Amino acid sequence: MAIKTNMGETMIRMIFAATALLAASTLAMPAAAAECGAGGRGATTIFYDTGHTKLTADHKARLAEFAEIAKHRDAVCVFAQVDAQGTPEANARVADARAKNVRRHLIDLGVPADRILIATETEGQTLFGLFEDDQKSERRVTVSYE
Repeated sequence: MAIKTNMGETMIRMIFAATALLAASTLAMPAAAAECGAGGRGATTIFYDTGHTKLTADHKARLAEFAEIAKHRDAVCVFAQVDAQGTPEANARVADARAKNVRRHLIDLGVPADRILIATETEGQTLFGLFEDDQKSERRVTVSYE
């Protein structure tokens, strides 16, 4: 006996499957991040506009809160990510500049330089990275400590 499904049911199943894939792709931690210690405790994430690398007043305030605890920890990870826009070379420059700016600011806030590790991801990670809302969440630096 054949089971009939309607179009709505099929669409719901497709959306559910796509959502599961999206969750898996955004939760998977790139190797560089794992080596740095990303995903450790006290994680703070700051987001950027396309192509921007400078810290805003809001970024600095959030990093100041983070640094109060991080400066007493053994290791701090600065993990910079980019969206799917731009060439691999441009994305590498942007990720590197973001990570270095955050590192420099953490040092200015009293986090010992020799405890800060940097990792970058120069390719967008979301499954549907062509949509602006998906890419906004990829333009970020996450700091955490061990």
